Amino acid sequence: MRRRMAWWSAAVLVTGPFAHGEEFSWQDGGSGLAMIRFTNSVPVIFTAVRVELDHFNKDFSLITTLASNTVAGTEPLANQLKRLPKESGTPVAAINGDFFMMSGAAKGDPRGLHILNGELVSVAAGPAAFWQDKHGQLHGEPVSSKLTVTWPNRETDLAGLNEELGTNSMVLFTPRMGALYNVTNTPSSNRRGRTGSLIPKGGPIRPPGGREWVLEPAGSGPWLPLRIGHTYHARTAASFDGFTNVPPGKMIMSVGSNLLARLPEITNGTAITISTATEPDLTGIQSGLGTGPMLVREGKPYEVTARMSEQPHPRAALGWNGKHLYLAVADGRQKQISVGIRLSEMADFMIALGCDEAIDLDGGQSTTLMLNGAVINQPTNGRHDVANGIVILRQRSGDEDAND
Repeated sequence: MRRRMAWWSAAVLVTGPFAHGEEFSWQDGGSGLAMIRFTNSVPVIFTAVRVELDHFNKDFSLITTLASNTVAGTEPLANQLKRLPKESGTPVAAINGDFFMMSGAAKGDPRGLHILNGELVSVAAGPAAFWQDKHGQLHGEPVSSKLTVTWPNRETDLAGLNEELGTNSMVLFTPRMGALYNVTNTPSSNRRGRTGSLIPKGGPIRPPGGREWVLEPAGSGPWLPLRIGHTYHARTAASFDGFTNVPPGKMIMSVGSNLLARLPEITNGTAITISTATEPDLTGIQSGLGTGPMLVREGKPYEVTARMSEQPHPRAALGWNGKHLYLAVADGRQKQISVGIRLSEMADFMIALGCDEAIDLDGGQSTTLMLNGAVINQPTNGRHDVANGIVILRQRSGDEDAND
């Protein structure tokens, strides 16, 4: 702790040395909200919004947003707020969300879990995810996707959801995917895919040699949108090689070439069963997203070895304790204005705010923090397109509705 306190006490110009969030000079941001913004001597600009958790029992709600309301696509966080229906409430605070695919046919695909108004949009991946349960409690924990397809012979295979796939994997696509980007370039590098195989970065939705099937509902059970903890019965209706979008009310099952070679024969009318289970069980969760990692556990720094974690970059994080939720950023990549911080230093900042738990969000150019409709940090190169966000809404009163 001596090293961390030295870093802060030597650097913070506005608040001076501190060990607890109450030592910050918080400014009123409206009922249930407060904000701080200061620059240290490095220099780094730090900005945070504090949300009173008690207001979730009164007039606040927490939701996630999705760029263009589709998986494929990105847009500035402010544009995502403008898409929200008026009846959902007034956005009073927001922060950019998860890491995402920066190129390729699935550009904009969140790298980890995304639950949008109860709909499973993207399956869990990475060290941790954030969600709010039905009691309003906040969670940051590892989540494993158990999304599976069971064949007529009762064999079962794991599946991805609305994402690029490799030769050994299978992915289900829902209409939420949106139109795929038209990609003609040859991929030059790979990353580790969520379903466990190498997939092209900047390439087509899958390598050559695979196959797609349209899925339609079989029977009277649940269907779209997909929700965690449900079982869906489907049958194949058509087969083809490649696709650009998903027909309304249906799904597409895409299978890589290596997996296809070992599967039982799939013909039109083949019955399959889809399970959307997770571990832990997130059945009924309405809002959640993230890849992590966790930065703070039980008020202490959590060991992080993520790529570029020890390099100074813009950072964004979400943290909480028994009384408050914190949306926080540190700006960077701006010489003599704000140079950025290491991930471990972001953990220190979240602890200084008073967080018992904190999770890392997408940083870099994506780093965006909003309060009452305005961007209050200093993003690198101005506004930047992002995949999704976390938003605090103030519910509209009866008087406001009457005055519309």
